[in-house]
Amino acid sequence: MVDIEFSKVLKKYNKHICPNCKRGIDRGDVQWNNATTEYGTGYSVLEIICEKCYTEIVYLHSWYPTIDTFDEFVEVLDNELK
Repeated sequence: MVDIEFSKVLKKYNKHICPNCKRGIDRGDVQWNNATTEYGTGYSVLEIICEKCYTEIVYLHSWYPTIDTFDEFVEVLDNELK
């Protein structure tokens, strides 16, 4: 179910196809990191990078403090791309 939602989010923002190699983007292209500022404020870094050609599709910082699951990644991605 979450993979379907991920596909919908990607299509909504025209991020579902790699602009370089034309490969469809999937959850294997996703990575995220949870970090903190020097003052201890949590934030997340979201990335989507094409596995085939390493083209960056999405790179963003979110004030969402921690992402623990792919479900949360999809939710934060949708909110941040708006």
